[in-house]
Amino acid sequence: MPNPRRRRPPRRTADQQIADLKAQIAVQRARIAARRSFSAAKVRRERARLDLSAADYGELVGVSGLTVYNWEKGQRMPRAQQLAAWLAVVGIGKREAWKRLGYE
Repeated sequence: MPNPRRRRPPRRTADQQIADLKAQIAVQRARIAARRSFSAAKVRRERARLDLSAADYGELVGVSGLTVYNWEKGQRMPRAQQLAAWLAVVGIGKREAWKRLGYE
């Protein structure tokens, strides 16, 4: 016998379920696109362009210098949060990078 105090959650319509699935697909596509934009060669080029050591570049992105080395070698891929931080740094100028690190 069902418990009369316990309520079932309201049923979701098919349209609501479809909308949720579409949202999940969009999130997955965004993650895949972000992963495709990352490569070891890009990390090496960006760090060389900014003329920073691995430790400084890591500080700029918010990771350790060893993590930067592993990215550059292609041994590791960044986590989602690290990838977002890296994408935020890609394309900034040398002056801006040095300013963020406190060199100017």
